[in-house]
Order: sequence, then structure tokens, then C-alpha cells
Amino acid sequence: MSRILVVDDEPWVRRFLTTALSAKGYEVEEASDGKEALEVFRGSSFDMVLTDLRMPRMDGLELLKVLQEEDPTVLVVVITGFGTVEDAVEAIQNGAFNFLRKPVRLEQLYEVVRKGMEHRRYLLEEAEVLPYMVKELSFRIPSQRRLIPGVASAILRNLEDMGYSLSPAERFAIPLAIDEALLNAIEHGNRDDPEKNVTVVCRITEGCLEVTVEDEGEGFDPRSVPDPTAPEQMATARGRGLFLIRNYMDEVRFNERGNKITMLKYNRRGS
Repeated sequence: MSRILVVDDEPWVRRFLTTALSAKGYEVEEASDGKEALEVFRGSSFDMVLTDLRMPRMDGLELLKVLQEEDPTVLVVVITGFGTVEDAVEAIQNGAFNFLRKPVRLEQLYEVVRKGMEHRRYLLEEAEVLPYMVKELSFRIPSQRRLIPGVASAILRNLEDMGYSLSPAERFAIPLAIDEALLNAIEHGNRDDPEKNVTVVCRITEGCLEVTVEDEGEGFDPRSVPDPTAPEQMATARGRGLFLIRNYMDEVRFNERGNKITMLKYNRRGS
């Protein structure tokens, strides 16, 4: 059973999250701030920590940094208040794998937690994606979402084989950026058509990872995607994927048609 630690100084928020997650079969414990969370965390094992950013004694960002040092495999989701998107960006850059906005919507909560648990499982275990691999880390997969984590996991393993010394934040950020790009290609590009494929080409050099994801759809104009942090977009999921990709990776480009995304991550530590 997956275990989650909920950290928030507002009792009603903790109760809401605990009740919602328990209803989905997760085992949940609570803490009222960062210091209490560390005590609970050190006394047990958790797959995920959901933490508010603004708390007394120890805030969520401080807690995130300590958790990354003590257990790089734990997933941390930060919860931000209205108008604090800068905090969410900083948290993602420091190792948080995703964020939620208050008031937390159940649909979004369940999706973020489900995706995180899926990634953790695939990062810790071998992914069976070799039948879809072509030479030089090329993949041509049908529009099936279950294959997404396998592609991301295979690329991560090959990065490490190339001598990349990845930080805990990068170990989560790179696969999640690939996940978002593949999900967009399958869902929005190919519109979940099982007859259409997605092509992924990965190029790894000593200094840079370059991943392109191309679908067989009509394409789109990336400039038309709304800012998901704008107040009028807070209740929708549109634009979140591209927002996360741009924060996970160092450079993001689209072709003119808009059906191929190129993502770059630099190896600043060298081989």
C-alpha cells in the first residue's frame, strides 16, 4: 500500500486531503508543519509527501530540501496559495515533482498523486519497453499511455550509463518532462487514436540530452496555449503540461507545424 504524508498548518486542509486520499486506498499520516513532518518521516517510510509551502517553524521549501537529502526517491508535491506561482517554480527547480493550487480540486489531486506513484514505481523497477526500442534510442510506439513511463525510464537509465551525475531533482524532472510531452502527443496530437504512432528520438552527448517527441496529428500553435497560472485558468488543466516541461528542461522548441517538440537538458556536471 502506498503511503503519503500530508503536511499543512491548517487542520481543515489536512482533514480534506487525508479523507480524499484514504478513500482511494492510500495510507495517510499528517503533520502540522515542516519540523513535525520530519519527525514523522524519520520514524516511518513514505512514497510521497504533500506539503504546503507557507508554514510556521519550517516551511515547505525547507522541508523539500531536507527530504531530498535524506531520501531522494520520495516524491514531494507542493501546495501553493493564490498568486504564489513563483514559489511553485522554485519548488520544482529544487526537486518537487509537481504542484497543486489552493483550493485543491479532487480531480487534480487524484491525477497528480496517481501519476507520481506510477513514476516512482517505474523509476524503482525495470520498465518493459525494449520491444519498442530502435537503434540509437529511438522509439516508435502506438498511442497507448501505459507505454509512457517505460520510455522515460529507458532514457533515464541510458543517461546514467553515459556517466551523467544527476541530482535528485533531475532524476524526477527529466522523466516527467518526457511524460508530459508524450501525453500531449498521444492525447492532443494523435487524439488517442491507436492507429497513430508517436516517434521519440533521444540524443545523448557528454554535455547535453536532446529529446524530440513527434506525433502524427495536425499540430498546433504553442503560442495559443494559455498561461495555466493566470487566475482565469486556475480551474482548468489546459497548459499545465507545457508549463511543467519548460520548468523541468533547459530549452524547449517546436517545429513550424507544431507536432514536434524538442527538449534539451544540459549536463553541467560533465561525465
